[in-house]
Amino acid sequence: MKIKLKISKGKVHLTNLFNGDKQLGEMINTAINQNFESFMKEMSPIIEQTLSKFLLPTIDGICLRAFHTIVCSEINVL
Repeated sequence: MKIKLKISKGKVHLTNLFNGDKQLGEMINTAINQNFESFMKEMSPIIEQTLSKFLLPTIDGICLRAFHTIVCSEINVL
């Protein structure tokens, strides 16, 4: 099983960019938010990989305790 993100809208606010330069940080946040779809298209694979790495072992542990033999990450739910 893989974690797949489907995000159509959103807003990002990153802090402490460029050694705390607030003006430059706000310009970057504005640029990211004006191009949110492109930003997420680039970031989604990294986020999906990270979520899979940390969440799937936890989910498998819960499934094994609850169902004793089912490994949830091997089930294709979509």
